[in-house]
Amino acid sequence: MKDKHITNLSTKLRNAKIIFWLFFGVFQTLILYNNLVRETYTLALLQSLPLLVLSPGLFKGYYRSFSWFCFFLLLYFIWAVEGVFRSDANWLNYSYLFLVCALFVSAILCGRYYQRILKGNPPPAVGTDTLKVKNS
Repeated sequence: MKDKHITNLSTKLRNAKIIFWLFFGVFQTLILYNNLVRETYTLALLQSLPLLVLSPGLFKGYYRSFSWFCFFLLLYFIWAVEGVFRSDANWLNYSYLFLVCALFVSAILCGRYYQRILKGNPPPAVGTDTLKVKNS
């Protein structure tokens, strides 16, 4: 199967990066806020550090860093779902779950677009619709 052409790839990558970094900043701020209110400074470091370790690769646009980021987010997803189903769940638990899901989707898109740029975005086939998958 041949690779499909993605129209406006650079625009889609720019938008995905903006959304990713926005949600990343909000997620880190929420982790710090939650732990500073409870005065659990060590826990704040332990929760923030795994994602911050990957940030140099994310800034440079390495698609594998985005893949590892998604892998680490699975642990945060489990933690967020467990928090939502607790009997004393509050707005922070729901915010964590939303942000983890939004970060996962935007990181997947960023990684995919960076990978497509590295491979070279193939031009659309002449006389075909770019949204249809060709059977070869």
